Amino acid sequence: MSAKSALNGKAYEFAYILALSKIKSVKIAKNNAYNVALNAFNTLLEPEKELFLASATAGISKILEYEPNLTEPILATMQDSKNGEFGDVRDIILQSDKHQIRLSIKHNPFAVKHSRLSKTLDFGKKWYDLPCSSEYFFQISPIFEMLNRLKDTKWSELKDKQNLVYLPILNAFKDEILSQNKSHNIASKMVEYMLGKFDFYKLIGNDKQKITQILVFNLRGNLGKNSLTILPISKLPNRIISLDFKQNSKNTLELYLDNGWSFKFRIHNASTMIEPSLKFDIGFLGVPATIVSFNTKF
Repeated sequence: MSAKSALNGKAYEFAYILALSKIKSVKIAKNNAYNVALNAFNTLLEPEKELFLASATAGISKILEYEPNLTEPILATMQDSKNGEFGDVRDIILQSDKHQIRLSIKHNPFAVKHSRLSKTLDFGKKWYDLPCSSEYFFQISPIFEMLNRLKDTKWSELKDKQNLVYLPILNAFKDEILSQNKSHNIASKMVEYMLGKFDFYKLIGNDKQKITQILVFNLRGNLGKNSLTILPISKLPNRIISLDFKQNSKNTLELYLDNGWSFKFRIHNASTMIEPSLKFDIGFLGVPATIVSFNTKF
């Protein structure tokens, strides 16, 4: 993600706080995350501010239709992005006297998660609470050691990085997950890692189409209580059906689970210069039919 994209993302989060405060009585927790978002919003030109605010207003207005229990005054708290590492993907928490909802705010991109792999990073412990095997670390160590020796080199100068780096790392990653899954049911924990441990609304601003997309992740029945519109509850998966490479690809795996869930894992270098770590862009291939999704124009 570029610095400009990251800045826009924070500015877009602040636009939701501003939009909500124009509709409802709001108390704002002015923490560090709030200050970062405010400063990002203030870097925008006026037309950009108006665009972000219009998108946020469309999104938050629709959410309020589903949440009659969110009564005034509403406490709005912005969260630091590092909370996503601990099972909480929410950017904003809205709290009233007896109800709380969570919002995940994204500006244009639709990635589910950005996770890293490295020589020492134990993704198994982090993702599904099972330490990675010694075999996994044995397979990946030589590759990351090579990258460490080349860290003053540009990625563009590394010939055949697909076969030298991406393919063996993904093979080790795939083998580890499938091996762990034979003796432990890790399907639901993997999805909880990617989506977080709390129900939430995901709001995605699309500037070009002037659309705010809303997805409702009501996995535990905490959203839409007492709403005139019933929000269905979606089931977490119980098993992994398959994990394999995308056809004709050496940098992307596709994960298919039961109950309608599927994801893609695209691995890539996240910087110009070589560094001894790699990054996943994790995105949806499919979601259960019970995940409500709709667009609102602005």
